[in-house]
Amino acid sequence: MAIYRAEQVQLSFAGESGVGGYLEAITTGASLTNAATLLTASVPGDRSVTISGAVPAGWAVGDHLHFGNAVATEDKEVRRITRMDTSPTNDIVYLDYPLAFSHAITASNINEIDVTLAMTPTYNMATFVPVYETVTTPDVELEFTPHYFLSTAAARSAALIFGGPKRFAGGAIPNMILLNGWPLRFPFGNISTTAGTSGALTAGAVNQAAGIVRGDRRLTYDGGGATQPATGSLIQVDTGANAEVRLIVAVASQAGASPNLTGELTFNYPFLIPHADDVIIRSVTAPFTHTTREATFPGPMSWNLRMRDSDETTANDFVRKFVGGLVNRATIAADEGGLLRFSFDDVVFLDHVHNQDRTTSLGSAAGEVYKSSRALVRPGAGAGSAVSTANMLGTESVGGALTQSAGALAAADSFPTNEPYYFSQGDVSIGGMVFARIRNFSLTINNNIDIRHYVANWGLLRSPNELIPGRREYAMTATIGLPDSFGATATTNSLWKELMIGGSSTATGFTDLAATTLPGFDITLTFTRGTNDTLTIDIPAPTKSATAAAGLNTQGAIIRRAQHSIGTESPVQMDVDIFFPSMEIAIIDAIAVYP
Repeated sequence: MAIYRAEQVQLSFAGESGVGGYLEAITTGASLTNAATLLTASVPGDRSVTISGAVPAGWAVGDHLHFGNAVATEDKEVRRITRMDTSPTNDIVYLDYPLAFSHAITASNINEIDVTLAMTPTYNMATFVPVYETVTTPDVELEFTPHYFLSTAAARSAALIFGGPKRFAGGAIPNMILLNGWPLRFPFGNISTTAGTSGALTAGAVNQAAGIVRGDRRLTYDGGGATQPATGSLIQVDTGANAEVRLIVAVASQAGASPNLTGELTFNYPFLIPHADDVIIRSVTAPFTHTTREATFPGPMSWNLRMRDSDETTANDFVRKFVGGLVNRATIAADEGGLLRFSFDDVVFLDHVHNQDRTTSLGSAAGEVYKSSRALVRPGAGAGSAVSTANMLGTESVGGALTQSAGALAAADSFPTNEPYYFSQGDVSIGGMVFARIRNFSLTINNNIDIRHYVANWGLLRSPNELIPGRREYAMTATIGLPDSFGATATTNSLWKELMIGGSSTATGFTDLAATTLPGFDITLTFTRGTNDTLTIDIPAPTKSATAAAGLNTQGAIIRRAQHSIGTESPVQMDVDIFFPSMEIAIIDAIAVYP
């Protein structure tokens, strides 16, 4: 008898271009009917679209729509109608999930489809696999309220029970071993990627009047360059905090000669940072520097959880996709003799979708179960996926080499093969002083996410309407052994002195303890695996401090507690509690594309 075994479960994840817009493209061979045109272009994260004029007569709540059909260069996706508002001019259609891609104002680019007919998964980008042992799934939590009405025969029991709001909270992946930095940006916001080396200017400026929006996977270029871009090349788009690196998987419409080359490029992964018109693009090679950037919203993500039975029968796969995920709490930690670990302690989601779509007793007359989808795609090639390798991109090797299959569109969900970051490879500097006797540390990020259910008829069956980040909070604890006794001299910095001056230190000495501004001190945690292969945590965030005005956002860390108690350990050690307002993580490695 086949069973679902824990070691045969695979979790993969991806970033989202808009909250809840899971990156999964679907085309259909079915007949497309009842075409409509958008009044205004859609962007990732949109949960409703405005139709130019009235919706077609054949559309109804519960029908599925195919977006992007009339535009060859648009990524196609399927969503379901949950509500329609009619108006004298242009009707509004509400969708079961936010859109993942942008869709232009093009005639007949939305069609009604029958999902019982052929659906073709073009790609699913939830192909980044963390190194984990257990997963707490954020399956739906249902709230019910019993009501005790008068004049009933209930005999003290509830007369009726009514449903309340639904939540998708408590998702967790504890103690992931960091073989790369893929998961690290999600508690913060964005991640920019710049190349350590760059080739000749490949294709001048991006020639898109509206620039590049989140979710775009294509760009047109014009205006310069020595060579035409080629499939398989790595391209850096933009510079500095807005830079992203992507792999070219298709080249079209190339024309002209240097210095006026033009053409269109398709990349293996959507852009997650907006880019202005005429930003410069360059061909690049490893190493790459990936830098987390604090943003108002944490980076939204999707989880794809696939359970395969012990007979390895793909037709029996139980697939759950959790969408619109925001990291509420996360932890970076290491212990002496161990590995650098990262935990998603609590991730809240906007919604989910699953493939358990048939039943004889529940749902509509067609037997559909709430939030199921016959169009749900399993994650990419590898690990027995149902998606063929012809639709996927091969894996980037540790050395940065790339393998690619024909028509490749997304990264394969293979297990990372890098070495972990060992505790023995770390250096910790506090206030400019390197501490040699740190036994452990734990750094936490809390985004205080609020799950909102509004009084609004969105047709969402009591699912959350919105996830609102609260005030971000950081904290760090560490167990540190005292340095050698010469460290207690009057001119040497120490944790004891930082504790005594209460964060009032400056580069030149002490300040008045009554000062209203506490500059605090810097903390740097660096883990080095080799040449051009490091992970560095900076407190405070240096790029944020560099652009601050009037002293705001420049403070460093401040010690709240560091009891120098005497116990049984020698050398004497202390438990330190530190808090700080900002941080930044930079990863240098040979991996070009981060989610």
